[in-house]
Amino acid sequence: MWKRFRWSLLLLTVSIVVSIGMAEVLLRLWGYRFSGSNYQKDPVLGWSLRPGSECWEAEEGIAWNVINSHGFRDRERTIQKPSGTYRIAVLGDSIAEGRGVALEDVFTAVLERKLNDCPAYRGRKVEVLNFGVPGYGTAQELLQFRHTAAAYSPDLVILQFYAGNDMFNNIRELNVSDADSSPYFLLKDGKLVADNSFRERPSHQEAAIRRKNFAANLMNSSHLALMLYKLVRVRAQQAVPGQTLPASEGPPKNFPSIYPYLPPQIPAMEQAWAVTEALIEEFHREVTSRGTGFQLIVLPLNGQIHPDLEVRRRLQEHMGVPDLYYPDRRLEELTSRAKIDYFSLTKPMGDYAVKNQVYLSGFVNTAPGDGHPNEKGHRLIADLLHQRLCQ
Repeated sequence: MWKRFRWSLLLLTVSIVVSIGMAEVLLRLWGYRFSGSNYQKDPVLGWSLRPGSECWEAEEGIAWNVINSHGFRDRERTIQKPSGTYRIAVLGDSIAEGRGVALEDVFTAVLERKLNDCPAYRGRKVEVLNFGVPGYGTAQELLQFRHTAAAYSPDLVILQFYAGNDMFNNIRELNVSDADSSPYFLLKDGKLVADNSFRERPSHQEAAIRRKNFAANLMNSSHLALMLYKLVRVRAQQAVPGQTLPASEGPPKNFPSIYPYLPPQIPAMEQAWAVTEALIEEFHREVTSRGTGFQLIVLPLNGQIHPDLEVRRRLQEHMGVPDLYYPDRRLEELTSRAKIDYFSLTKPMGDYAVKNQVYLSGFVNTAPGDGHPNEKGHRLIADLLHQRLCQ
């Protein structure tokens, strides 16, 4: 009887292994792509990109994401700046990282190629380093500059700002990017004070980070595991209850699509803007104190660059605002007062979209004009920055 049981168990095991193997082969042959994970928990930044990881991004566009040995989505770079090189460090969120776009089509890569043909740099080699990490707000980008980007000795730091979520990411109450795993700065008596309470979480201890990284690399190597992971994530998202608080008590469920266009409506938004402005000023001070150039660039909200002006008009009417440019004006006032080099790409990108009747965001597997910039959007961002930097 024991012998028969062992044979049955062996047969069952072999059947399971063969079935898994066949499913894996079929998924690969059929060309299915499932998004993997390039992330890791980080005891300083909350999370970061995992050095050496590789996976597909298939939620928006189809792109192969490779993270270099230093932990950012870019080709390999040396920490020490090569002689005769002008270095630009770009810090930002998933737009800078190039979500859904092939690495060579991300605006940082396109800009690097263009600037190397620019006579203004007098034959120097130009490097544009991409430190973008999805979900980052200004607080994490400031910490990233201090602990990572500064070591690369950039000649110019470009801080990419996106009003669609950057203010929200800077305070716990509105952060939709893993709020309990983020570092924050609080404003106390007009000064920024660090809040690193996330570091006490078990998930951010060294041993836990190593275990999670091993599991993530293993999962990325299997199409079947990635498919199951996607199903689990979808079910988890469906189970999350919606925000039902009235505006007088807290933000409505769809506040990320509304609040960027409006002056602060609730105390949390007033706090978010105040902290964000203080962080930008501190960022500027720290960068320029090193003798390094600093530039704040603002990328547009999708409603600001829709190719149909009637759609923009209806959005403006729905918001009850005189125009859709409140965040741009507010940041222009801040940078004028603080003498910060500022460049908003909102109007030129919006004008281009209307003139050429093109969507600068959205992919074949998403709605037109929705989500992150597509290849056309990245190319236009690079063109506009090239015009400005090549003077």
